[in-house]
Amino acid sequence: LRLGPPWSIHLWGHTIPSPFFPGVLMPAVLFVFLFAYPFIERAVTGDSAVHHLLEKPRDNPARTGVGVAVFLFALGLTLAGSGDVQARYLHESITAITTFYRGFCILAPILGFLLGFAIASELRRRHGVHEATRVRLRRNEQGGFDEEPIA
Repeated sequence: LRLGPPWSIHLWGHTIPSPFFPGVLMPAVLFVFLFAYPFIERAVTGDSAVHHLLEKPRDNPARTGVGVAVFLFALGLTLAGSGDVQARYLHESITAITTFYRGFCILAPILGFLLGFAIASELRRRHGVHEATRVRLRRNEQGGFDEEPIA
């Protein structure tokens, strides 16, 4: 709630208090976005194929970037909830901690999306991480192991 702007809106004789925006509107928008994301992605990409849970992140760099961005946004909100405790143990003012988390919740998702997208795209271009050749280990007479290539 500290991260929200100090805005109160007066409409038609009613006041919408400032805690409404970070306490009601932002979680509602976040959960609606999370619920609607598969439909949004389908509409944007035109991809109506079945997507399995265990797809590799490199298979869809944009989805990976969005996932990193949403995770960092939620992480920033979670950590900001203990800003007063952090201020005490870091010997910093609560205003400085709050300002930091306001910036974090805006910049970290943007940078996280870009970094996640770039890494996933690069892995896709390289066809993933290079895997070592498979070998079978056989115990030798001295008690050690010898490698035997698998055909």
